[in-house]
Amino acid sequence: MKEEPSLSPPAAVPSRDRFAWCLLAVWMLASAAVLYQHMADNPPGLCRTGGAAVR
Repeated sequence: MKEEPSLSPPAAVPSRDRFAWCLLAVWMLASAAVLYQHMADNPPGLCRTGGAAVR
């Protein structure tokens, strides 16, 4: 009689999953920091006008 293969995930999956979520959180925080710094360095309308600030 053949034994049915187990469908439970391997033990490494939870740690990989946790690493993926941590990596996503770090990436989002870093992206937010870059965007915040960009917004602090450039006045509103600078990107839309191709480099000339709107007055």
